[in-house]
Amino acid sequence: MFENRRGARVEREIRRLLDVDHEGELSAGEKRNARIAIYGHSWGASETVALARALGKEGIPVLLTVQVDSIAKLGENDELIPANVARAANFIRAGDCFTGGAGYAPATDQVLRSSVISSSITS
Repeated sequence: MFENRRGARVEREIRRLLDVDHEGELSAGEKRNARIAIYGHSWGASETVALARALGKEGIPVLLTVQVDSIAKLGENDELIPANVARAANFIRAGDCFTGGAGYAPATDQVLRSSVISSSITS
């Protein structure tokens, strides 16, 4: 478990854990065998999407992201789920003045592989 401000540290740790042969580089097989689920709340939910996007740039798939009451951090776009994410769940508290019930969508070229589950949580 990591705080939302530790994104770069989490990326390094994920690469270290995936590097099963300890060669320092991830092989195609090591990437393909990744089983990653990322969860975050508030700014952590925004970091969840940013981390998935960073992993996608390295060709690392993410099985699931879960965002709860996501609030985008400055310079981050938490509304577009990256194409390397197989499934995303987005939970928004109804009437939340911060999240505003923003829509989430899979990357346009991955609509069939990525699906977003939007729900409203009432308090």
